[in-house]
Amino acid sequence: ASLSSTPNKAVFLSVDPVQETIELRSQHSTNIASLPALIPNDSPTFCVFRYDHVFEGAQTSSIVFIYSCPVSSPIKLKMLHSTVKA
Repeated sequence: ASLSSTPNKAVFLSVDPVQETIELRSQHSTNIASLPALIPNDSPTFCVFRYDHVFEGAQTSSIVFIYSCPVSSPIKLKMLHSTVKA
C-alpha cells in the first residue's frame, strides 16, 4: 500500500463549555487525504494526528497537532479553545 493510503490514527478533542474540561470528541483510523473531511466545521476542535510518511528517504512517524476554529463558532467556544490550546 502507498503511504498516502496507509491508515493513521486521528484523535479529536474539544472543550466542554459547562465543565471547562478537554473531552474526547472522536477518534478515527484515516489517511492524510481523508483527514480534512473529518475535521468538524461547526465548532473549534483539536486534532492529534499520527502521520506515517517518508522524509528524506526514511520512514518517519510524526505527531501533528491541528487546531481548527471555524468562523461561525460561538464566541465562548472560540475563547475557551484558544486559551487551552497551549
